[in-house]
Amino acid sequence: MTRTSPWLVVPQPRPEASHRLVCFPHAGGGPNFYRGWSRLLNPSVELQIVHYPGRENRLTEPLVSDPDALVHDVATALAQTECSAVSTVFFGHSMGALLAHEVSRAMETTGFPVINRLILSACTPPDPTSQGASGTEPATPWSDAAILAAVRGRGGTPTAVLQDADLQAMLLPIFRNDYLLVDLCRRRPAEPVKAAITALGGDRDDAADPAGLSRWARYTAGDFDLRIFPGGHFYLASRQRELMELLHERTLR
Repeated sequence: MTRTSPWLVVPQPRPEASHRLVCFPHAGGGPNFYRGWSRLLNPSVELQIVHYPGRENRLTEPLVSDPDALVHDVATALAQTECSAVSTVFFGHSMGALLAHEVSRAMETTGFPVINRLILSACTPPDPTSQGASGTEPATPWSDAAILAAVRGRGGTPTAVLQDADLQAMLLPIFRNDYLLVDLCRRRPAEPVKAAITALGGDRDDAADPAGLSRWARYTAGDFDLRIFPGGHFYLASRQRELMELLHERTLR
């Protein structure tokens, strides 16, 4: 099914695939975190990873903190690589879950075939009333100290990386951009989608507890289910086998 785009990384092209799993990386993340999944997926599933500008192989491109612009560009890339014979499932982790939901909604409104399912991980739906954000005050970029504290608290980034001055200088602008993007996404309420939703989380993730994850049920016209794994915000790193089993089942359903 492979059709290339700078917005999509395909680690193992599978032209005969009947399903595609599109991954939306977390804040500060990129395709490299998810590349290894392609070896673990059923041969009938092609893994495609959204590649945000300003990191990894797109490091020299400007970062994008405008949710509408990013959603538009990703939705356009996916529409251009769409094949009517292929069933599409989105997986988004943390920030990626917010973007996966918004891209699905944008594609529905432009007549794109409905995404079969959204698998939204470690992220509760936007709720401006609980965030205390009226939308009238401008969102402000995070300080270096706040970014480092958040990254350490959520895990997923090796301590050695956070202690390396050169890597900090490269990564801090990316995290600052992405955290601002998340803040902007959370200032507007989520809109319902036609796609079914599966919500995932770790049982030690205070930022996305089961009650919060369950609120995604309000934003789908399809079925909803919730799965909690042992672990924190990056439970997926230590529960890869169980996660792959779930992704197979939900993607091939």
